[in-house]
Amino acid sequence: MNNSAIHQIKTTRGTFTVREFCPKDQDQVLSSWEKAFNKKVNPDYWHWKYNKNPGGFRTIVCLDENGTVAVHYAGLGTRTWFHDQKIIGLQFVDIYSHPKYRWAIGGKTGLFVKTARIFWQTFVKNAPFDESLSLNTEKEKVSFVWGLPGKRHARLGQMVIKYGTLPKAIFLESSSNSSKIKSLFFTLQKVSPQKDDIPQGVDSLWEKVKKNFSPFCIIKDKKYIFWRYWVHPIFSRDYIFYTLKRPWSSKIYAWAVLKKTQEQDIVMDFLAESKRALEMLLKLILLETRQKIVTWLSEDSFWKDPFFKNGFIQKKEPLGIVPSIQSFSNGIMDKKNEFHWTIGDADLY
Repeated sequence: MNNSAIHQIKTTRGTFTVREFCPKDQDQVLSSWEKAFNKKVNPDYWHWKYNKNPGGFRTIVCLDENGTVAVHYAGLGTRTWFHDQKIIGLQFVDIYSHPKYRWAIGGKTGLFVKTARIFWQTFVKNAPFDESLSLNTEKEKVSFVWGLPGKRHARLGQMVIKYGTLPKAIFLESSSNSSKIKSLFFTLQKVSPQKDDIPQGVDSLWEKVKKNFSPFCIIKDKKYIFWRYWVHPIFSRDYIFYTLKRPWSSKIYAWAVLKKTQEQDIVMDFLAESKRALEMLLKLILLETRQKIVTWLSEDSFWKDPFFKNGFIQKKEPLGIVPSIQSFSNGIMDKKNEFHWTIGDADLY
């Protein structure tokens, strides 16, 4: 075990320091991000994503002698329910290398791989790399990492860190075959995160789903919903939160978040006490909106049948998503195909 808070990597062009992110790095992190991705980053969005995230975050930076961020390796904490216990996972985001230092990035001894292995050994339980790579940190180690990378980044992760793959992502689109029959027993209610409060009852629904299904998924309680949809600094104005209720009751049987765009509505997220409840919710949403509706799901998703029963059809997946996961903790990889994700869980919309 390394008792140090830093690693130093000597190269023919200078010495690089690898350590945990601290707030003074923020400007350099954003500056290097913009050079790596060749676009601007919104500081309010970054602050929301990292500092406001109820699951926290883990970040390692590799700095040159002037404090420029050469490599940034980060994950958003995801409070996760794994069958009968709460665990912490990480969703990989904003992993990049500065274009100026791409000469030092490649290969198994490059800055990128070294930074990645320091990250894993520091923050991931039972990581298989040299224990001396682990840095001192006050952050809790996580049980698994996951993400929805594109093909290039997924391939890199598989080669360098041996990412495991989840069942493939499928893309579903509503069709004219959707039912037009209304229900006398359920009603659809919708609220806007910019104007309304989160409906009462979302925590009760989560507790019921957790108890009845023992799922492997991100915890979808009020705290998560508020952060992800109510206070998103860019997109909260575009989200609509739908709930399924009885006309005579305030109980929520299912909810879904849709992102409104000019071309289509995207089902970002959903939670339901049963497949039947989700099927009815989708039916009422389809009756209410005139837009085409799309979503992404796991090929093995327990929840895909309600979409198909409402006339959704599978189309070519447009983003090249490769759902990925890795864990060195007992039992998680054995159950990886059960991991339920939605497109709202990812850093995409």
